[in-house]
Amino acid sequence: MLVRSILGRSGELSGIQLLASAIAVWITNLLTFSIHYWQLDRGGPEARVRRTGVRPDWLFPQDGAPELAPGWLPGFVDYLALGFNTATAFSPTDTLPLTTRAKLLMMFESTVSLVTVLIVAARAINVPGVRARSGGDQDLAGSRRPTSKSLSSSRSRGVRSVGTVIMISAR
Repeated sequence: MLVRSILGRSGELSGIQLLASAIAVWITNLLTFSIHYWQLDRGGPEARVRRTGVRPDWLFPQDGAPELAPGWLPGFVDYLALGFNTATAFSPTDTLPLTTRAKLLMMFESTVSLVTVLIVAARAINVPGVRARSGGDQDLAGSRRPTSKSLSSSRSRGVRSVGTVIMISAR
């Protein structure tokens, strides 16, 4: 959705819309994977409460020190933290994946987050090469930046703004 919006109709997409879309994709990614982690680990929430002994997919810090957290079981917030850390650090932090499916899920979550960041960064620095219809580039906030063509025409008309003076003096 985000990629199609940026590449397909990027001239119509303001910086605020881009940022809002990226945040929505990131939050959806976070919640989706947190719920998957919660449903899969140790047989799911019911199996954890019943202590059925299903092999864990993740090793939480409390699992490594049972004397510090006797009777501890991971809850949804633990899986939300796992999802958040994976989405922001692009790697495991304090909770380690023990099974292949846990590793693959974490890799996929990190990939979705990384692609989201790269797309927003590419659009922010205008890598796709999209020009606004009025002849200037647009920055992330949707503001117009003067191009060399618009600068030369503004100089010929004797118009000087702070942005124009800064752009001219930077040459």
